[in-house]
Amino acid sequence: MQTFVIGFFLGCLFSFSLTSWFLYLNEGSSPVVKEENVSVESSTLEEQEYEFWEMFPANKVEVEKFNILGRKYSDPKQTWEVQTGSFYEYDDANQVRGSLILLGLEARVDIVSIEKKNRYRVILGPYNKKANVVEIEKLLEENGIGSVTRLMSLE
Repeated sequence: MQTFVIGFFLGCLFSFSLTSWFLYLNEGSSPVVKEENVSVESSTLEEQEYEFWEMFPANKVEVEKFNILGRKYSDPKQTWEVQTGSFYEYDDANQVRGSLILLGLEARVDIVSIEKKNRYRVILGPYNKKANVVEIEKLLEENGIGSVTRLMSLE
């Protein structure tokens, strides 16, 4: 302990001496900056004109109106879930869930007991439109993730 204290003290003394010596050698070479006193009244900003306020009305965007009455909706009694894995360990399921989140998908881990053993299933959904399920299946296939889609009836 005593060796550490002596070494620390000598290191501090050496670095202080070295810094002082460099400052002594470079004493005349440092530039001097002079401050100017400027009155606040002379630096008041003139009224500025902002052009972007005038640009907004000129850049109007037409929004297409949709015919809502003519749309066909899927059966509200049917929903789909997409299962992307079933694991014995929660950490494995959570790792797959994390990779799905990175793809922009909302996933959850459901716990199911099969033969007195817990299984952790990674589930996407529920979705009420088959078109959404098809898009998700395509995204999963592009990223090499296997999936099983099941239709759930709400009756």
